[in-house]
Amino acid sequence: MKLVILSIATLLSAILFIPDNNLRPIEDSSSYVEVNHVYYKNEDDQIYKRFIQVIWWEWRDVLLLPVLNNLGEETGEWRSSSGFVVKDFRVTHTGTPLELKKRISPYREGDKWICLFYDKKYNCFRKVSSGWFTISHTMGDREMENRKILNIDLRKGLSKTWKR
Repeated sequence: MKLVILSIATLLSAILFIPDNNLRPIEDSSSYVEVNHVYYKNEDDQIYKRFIQVIWWEWRDVLLLPVLNNLGEETGEWRSSSGFVVKDFRVTHTGTPLELKKRISPYREGDKWICLFYDKKYNCFRKVSSGWFTISHTMGDREMENRKILNIDLRKGLSKTWKR
């Protein structure tokens, strides 16, 4: 009992010395959020879950997309178009034994879908609101495929600092 009280007291005193910015989440938005379960097939044709990722998508009015032939192969030509591109993503599960799973579960708040989580990448709490939410199960990595349309360096990404 004394250990529990001591632990609570230690936690409360630690919270008092954390700057407000570390407790207040950085707020971001995206067009929609996707929880993508990615699978692979081994040599024995057995299918295994490779990882789970949360992908935040945004709409871009102007994109250069590769022109595909009848077989779905790139021709080397490009066309102007618009569409959804990856804004940012976080892998939440890889199946490795030592992995500590990240909890990023979109939930409904009014007319938005909210992801509230601690972001290890930027050492902050984050609240990302999206217009809608989808779950997908794919044999390919949708985030990696989207890099063919928009280079990862050209993504807007989630905010790196608090907006004052």
